[in-house]
Amino acid sequence: MSTIQVKRMTSASAPNREAPPGGRSRPWSGLTRFAEETAGDVAIIFGLMAMAMFMFIGAAVDIGRWLNARDQTIAAIDAAVLAGGRTLQSATNPATAQADAIAMAKRYYDQTVANRLSLKSDTIQFVVGDNGTSVTITGNGEIRTPFMALAGIRELQLLKSSGFENSKAMLAVGGNAEMNLEISMMLDVSGSMGEGDKLQEMKDAAKDLVNIVVWADQGSYTSKVAIVPFSGDVRPPAGMWSLVTDPLWPDSRANPDGGNGNGNNNGNSWPKTACVAERTGNDSHKDTLATLGTYVMRTYTSSGNCSTPSSGSVMPMSNNKTALTNKINGLTLGGGTAGHIGTAWAYYMISPKWASILPLASKPVAYTAPKNK
Repeated sequence: MSTIQVKRMTSASAPNREAPPGGRSRPWSGLTRFAEETAGDVAIIFGLMAMAMFMFIGAAVDIGRWLNARDQTIAAIDAAVLAGGRTLQSATNPATAQADAIAMAKRYYDQTVANRLSLKSDTIQFVVGDNGTSVTITGNGEIRTPFMALAGIRELQLLKSSGFENSKAMLAVGGNAEMNLEISMMLDVSGSMGEGDKLQEMKDAAKDLVNIVVWADQGSYTSKVAIVPFSGDVRPPAGMWSLVTDPLWPDSRANPDGGNGNGNNNGNSWPKTACVAERTGNDSHKDTLATLGTYVMRTYTSSGNCSTPSSGSVMPMSNNKTALTNKINGLTLGGGTAGHIGTAWAYYMISPKWASILPLASKPVAYTAPKNK
């Protein structure tokens, strides 16, 4: 009869899984130690995050380049459509007006974006619409995105595809701006404007402004422009002399204290001129009406002549385009540069405080007057 013996093993007598007989480790013991190892954790985490970090940095660079190109493009478009609109408004040949406006807008645009970041494409074009009364754009621009291309975004458009933010210069040809305008232009006719084409360029710009802001229909809303030439002094309109200068001032002065003179011409008195210098006293920087006690200063020069040529007398506000244009065309040069006097008289011509001594058609409206009649 055979006998079966059962031997129960206690924990003390259980075989060691870590180190079996013979001293050899089981296969999974190395993996266990690797899983429990903590050295190099930061390097592993950084390695896993590095790609995402580099993508974010690259995206920021691409977005920065896009914003820079977009801002320059929008600024260029704004300037271009305004230039095209001005050309359209002041055109003298209706047959070529639209082509000239488009060409001018394109020239302004190209010059403004000359230093812009390189684009993948630029299809922006200028067109005239609304029956020849507006200048706007078509097309768009795209800039490459080297970093975002790794995520499949290879370019970004500079403008919204809907065209919602496209600039547009809308002209009220033959109409008005739905508000009253009073503008005073101070024009430098001093000798320094004789360099190159400065004088002619100033005249062209001034006439452009007159053509744009003085509209044909002056019924509901008015627009008027004053012309204030200046050099070393200002030549007021003849009819204002007795109102703005002191009639008791002497015809000559040994020590002139206004305008061009600062001596006595080798002992001889300097005669007064037909021009004025800066005001003195408490009203020197105000638009207080020139009356008794607040008169403006006359100029005294060794020759008795003004610095400002006779063609440069002040023209109070007017909406007569022909008269304004003729005044601008007739300006000549002479004398030094006293911009502060020109600024003061440009102020006077639109100041309601001076309305009482200006011609009826040139009177400025009160500051509180409504914009329409």
